[in-house]
Amino acid sequence: MISNVHFSFPHLAWLALTMGVLTSDIALAQQSVDEMGLEEVVVTSRREPGAVIGDITPEFQLSAQEIRALGVGSVSELLVALGPQLGSNRGRGGGRPIVLINGVRASGFAEIRDIPTEAILRTDILPEEVALKYGYRADQRVINFVLRPRFQAFTSEVGARGTTEGGREGIDLGGNWLRIQRDDRLQFDLKARREEGLLESERSVVGANGQPNADAAFRSLSPTVDQLTANVVLAKPFSEGASFTINGTLDDTRQQSLLGLRPSPTGTNPLRRDVDAREGRLSGLLQGTRSGWRWSSSLNAERVDSTTETSGEAIAGRSKNDSLEIDLVANGTPLDLPAGPLSLTLKAAAGTRNIDSVSTRLGNSIVSDLSRSQRDAQFNVDVPVWRGEAEQAALGALGANFNYAVEDISEVGSLRTLGYGINWSVARKLRLILSVTDEEGAPSMQQLGGAVISTPFTRVFDTTRNETVDVTRITGGNPLLTPDRREVFKIGVGSRPLEDIDFDINADYVRTRSSNIISGLPLATPDLENAFPTRFQRDVSGRLTTLDARALNLSGRDREELRFTLNLSRPWGPQPEAPFPQRGGASGNGGAGGGGSRPAMPGTQTPSGTAPASAEDEAARRARMAQIGERFLAFARRGSAQFTLTYTQRLEDQITLAPGLLILDLLDGDSLFDTGAAARHELEVAVGANRDGFGGRLVTNWRSSSRVTGSPSAQQGDLEFASLTTVNLRVFADLGLQPWARDYPFLRGARVSLVIGNLFNERQSVTARDGTVPVIYQPDLLDPQGRTLRLTFRKLFFPAFQPPGGRAG
Repeated sequence: MISNVHFSFPHLAWLALTMGVLTSDIALAQQSVDEMGLEEVVVTSRREPGAVIGDITPEFQLSAQEIRALGVGSVSELLVALGPQLGSNRGRGGGRPIVLINGVRASGFAEIRDIPTEAILRTDILPEEVALKYGYRADQRVINFVLRPRFQAFTSEVGARGTTEGGREGIDLGGNWLRIQRDDRLQFDLKARREEGLLESERSVVGANGQPNADAAFRSLSPTVDQLTANVVLAKPFSEGASFTINGTLDDTRQQSLLGLRPSPTGTNPLRRDVDAREGRLSGLLQGTRSGWRWSSSLNAERVDSTTETSGEAIAGRSKNDSLEIDLVANGTPLDLPAGPLSLTLKAAAGTRNIDSVSTRLGNSIVSDLSRSQRDAQFNVDVPVWRGEAEQAALGALGANFNYAVEDISEVGSLRTLGYGINWSVARKLRLILSVTDEEGAPSMQQLGGAVISTPFTRVFDTTRNETVDVTRITGGNPLLTPDRREVFKIGVGSRPLEDIDFDINADYVRTRSSNIISGLPLATPDLENAFPTRFQRDVSGRLTTLDARALNLSGRDREELRFTLNLSRPWGPQPEAPFPQRGGASGNGGAGGGGSRPAMPGTQTPSGTAPASAEDEAARRARMAQIGERFLAFARRGSAQFTLTYTQRLEDQITLAPGLLILDLLDGDSLFDTGAAARHELEVAVGANRDGFGGRLVTNWRSSSRVTGSPSAQQGDLEFASLTTVNLRVFADLGLQPWARDYPFLRGARVSLVIGNLFNERQSVTARDGTVPVIYQPDLLDPQGRTLRLTFRKLFFPAFQPPGGRAG
């Protein structure tokens, strides 16, 4: 029950202390960026363009200049760069942040993923509670992209990649055309990618005998990949206050990998697996306002066809996955209260999904036909409780939230979600969120009804004997699975403590109590074997021969986690003002190398003028234009520096396999996953700067050491996972911003970037008690690539500028 959710006071003592420090006498500085991103002005009591619904302030914001300083080229790359800040410890894991465009819903992630960063005016990162106002669950953070009202450019990119140890070479090509005219948006994107495979013979990998495998040249660590993707977006208003969006994507991915050698009458033949996946998606969105209500309706249809063939083993598979989803969301303020309007969000949704698959092995076929239909309903109400005015403004605003959702799933039944919380804030000076969620979750279709398949020669690690063995691994569905239940309690504190400095501090404490959790069995441990003996089979010598890894229900899991984020951004060097005040966005301005269209200056003759300019007027005009160009260049070369720190501490992570059995402590030697033990501490520090068209960003990730307790009778004993530090570096140069580039028009809007992944080529080290390294935990198996390099050349082509007098500029 929700009433049982609690937290440990000692674990939160420093959080309370931080909150007390942040509530000291500090001033509020609310910053906004104009439509061009060329001027920063102080805004008071004015809602920012493209802001989200409600009064929950962003945890932090990125201006156009700060986004440009990251050196990334698209929204997809921006999300990767912001990864730790976007992470949530409230979800079930693996979820993508919820994306909004100009404060409203998007038809899907594909609508936003390929937008070039030059088209972004501002980015807001918001807590999970904002998702409720848009009809989503409060289990992922929200990121709101505010686009420039006018933008037009064609973006081309070519990149080459590889590893410093050899292998995994690749090339990627991309082209993107985007035009934005306020709510009118049209985009075409096409990408192609090829990556060569990586073989065991290209890395230091040995077998159980300590020698390289005889077929190492025929075993892939990474497959060869060929991929082609296309993405089209059309967004257009069709009446006052209403618009539609259509988004279509196609993706064709082919992978080829080698699985070793198989004896045959003619000698030995390599086993090759070919996987071909084709995905098509069509999304539509209607949205608008009516009678004070903001409404939206989305439709998503998707088909994924996949074929798998393994030569030499007579193994083949084919699957077809179809899904259709439709929803309707409305948000309005039906009631005015003394502290402000009451906000209500309603959602209704329905969907269906079908999976047809056929798996053939040695002439025997296994057919699977799964289907699921689902109906959802959800409402969320935000009630303003208190809002300080005049001399009471220092008390801030207090609001309460209540939300309820129900899902009716065909083969599972009705599931419900209940949540409530409070939100207190003093503008952006201080924010406090407390929330509680009680939710039920259904097993997936594959977990329930997937075809049962036995795969021989699967490599797993047996912690009972501390050895790596090849077993027959059973996968597929388990019809006895039942829904799980999670109770999540969160306290979130955020602050911008300094008036004139872009400095944000956020801290979240989350406790999750789960019961009847759904999990597979990828690892053989004494505890798991004791709890589920029928899932493991051994031969007379005790060696593991069969592992049934199908999902099952475990009794429960208790998790407690603390996350702390600090974000600082400061100007670096001279900060010249914009050449002139902007009244709106211009095509492409603010991008790498500049290059947007520019308005005519006073005293110049427009193309519609009737009198030709004199020689003196022409010379004066050219001098003024040259001066404006110098000012534009100086403004675009402004510098900035950023520092981001994200620290995560897992305070508790315990699993009860079944009632009456010992509790597994995943932070103290126990493990349930083949990735090893959970690290108690994780830290990411990112430092970046750009100035005069040059920039770089250094990201350091650190994970603390951990241990997996082995069987006392095993010779190798415990496994020690050493701490791991990896460093990633990105450097770039905006060639169009260099003074010498004006003699080379092609370099206008061009950027060269070099990305080095795992700069110091560090890999996870795993050793047993006797100092040996288990075969399955060899460093080159855990991270086959090691240090990677990627060099890209990217160029934006802007519309030709037609200066006064009709001459091309």
